[in-house]
Amino acid sequence: KAKHAPKAPPAAFVPEQRVSRRALATDAPLTLPSRRAVIFEDLRAKGYVVAAGIRYGGDFVIYDGHPDECHSSHTVRVTGEHERIGCADLAALCRVQGNVSKRGVYAAVDPT
Repeated sequence: KAKHAPKAPPAAFVPEQRVSRRALATDAPLTLPSRRAVIFEDLRAKGYVVAAGIRYGGDFVIYDGHPDECHSSHTVRVTGEHERIGCADLAALCRVQGNVSKRGVYAAVDPT
């Protein structure tokens, strides 16, 4: 059997920056990154493939490998470091994650 080369992760899009990751090679000026962009870059730096998570009630879903080869393991919801998380929001996230066999993660960003 011929061995196929591993698939490259899909190009990601950070809505706050209005550019794709592939377009970042240019010298175009970017604005200060949002909390979502900071979390996105942190997850990518840790080796995860990151995709939109709105379908599962979060900001992102993360994959340990290529999305065509594995299921996402976690749903990530971005919040501020000192933001309160309401009981109803927490219960809703837990319920959805239980139904789709994922773990819910709140990712906090220091505003400074």
